[in-house]
Amino acid sequence: MASKNTKKIHLAERINRNWKRELLTYPLRFEAGQCHPSSICLIGPNGPLACQLSDVVYDENGFAKSAMLSFLTDLSPLSEKTFTVEYSSSPGMKSRCPDTDLAVRNAGDMIEIVNDVTGVRVVGGEAHFSEPLSSTEMPGPVMALRASDSSWFGSSALYGSRKVTGYRSEIEAAGPVFVKISVTYCMEDGDDIALRLTLVAETEAVFFESDSAKHHPDDGIFINLSDDYESPILSVIGEYERNKWGLEQDDIGHIDLLGESAGDIYWLVPWEDWFDGTTRTVFSLRSPNSDTVLSIGSIDPAAWNDVAWGRDEERHRFPFVPSSHWDLRLFKAMPLAKTSS
Repeated sequence: MASKNTKKIHLAERINRNWKRELLTYPLRFEAGQCHPSSICLIGPNGPLACQLSDVVYDENGFAKSAMLSFLTDLSPLSEKTFTVEYSSSPGMKSRCPDTDLAVRNAGDMIEIVNDVTGVRVVGGEAHFSEPLSSTEMPGPVMALRASDSSWFGSSALYGSRKVTGYRSEIEAAGPVFVKISVTYCMEDGDDIALRLTLVAETEAVFFESDSAKHHPDDGIFINLSDDYESPILSVIGEYERNKWGLEQDDIGHIDLLGESAGDIYWLVPWEDWFDGTTRTVFSLRSPNSDTVLSIGSIDPAAWNDVAWGRDEERHRFPFVPSSHWDLRLFKAMPLAKTSS
């Protein structure tokens, strides 16, 4: 029988904040031939915890050389916790770890991932076209989002003039801590559009990340939030400059979007500012016909860095990125828009 190996993870809270259901990810390195990936088990102060490996680097014999370990935990203000990672060269210890509320259903042309509080349906399968098709002929990556009352709403579509030669969906990670699905649209010009959607156990958020090697401001993915989420109302907070709704510093307003003109209404930005009353790193929508409040936000805006501002070497690599701080902020903004239909 293979011997059990252990590593310790010590967690300490130093900013007097109460953390609930936080997703933590730690890098691990293993001795040669000592870690079979399926043997990983995480033991917390109260017993085994659900954990998940990702970005595993294997040796020639299939053992893990390194990996990222993810798990969920609470941490009260100024407290500390110690976790023990157990592993061995034989498979099987992972069966000791508890299940979570994540569930995946792959129906071929649709992949559904849910937990107890939310979920998302993503286009599934794979298609290749002998003749490139317009982006408007493609199925959108997001088929629906699940509200807190378990009803489904929303949709998505591609837009732009570039042609598509095919698409494919892939389940990159299947739990028990998080599920990640990627949808890639193969573009005729070779610069593919990739969207990754992640759902974490016991968490009320679906995380969206997108990749594209070049700048295509007139092409992209449109997420329709108003399908079966009627008469949305936008909640906004005024900032230094009076915004178009007459709100000033710290004023709170609730804007009925049915009364707004078609076009860009509000902007999701990568970091917070203090002067523009039409931008936020997070904002919310609610519907009088639903108990679900939609919060739309940037992922970890405090950690966002200027990609190219003031760096000559980065300017050479990304010539399409604006050099001024103001223009770069707008370059990374995403609009909340109202269509004419």
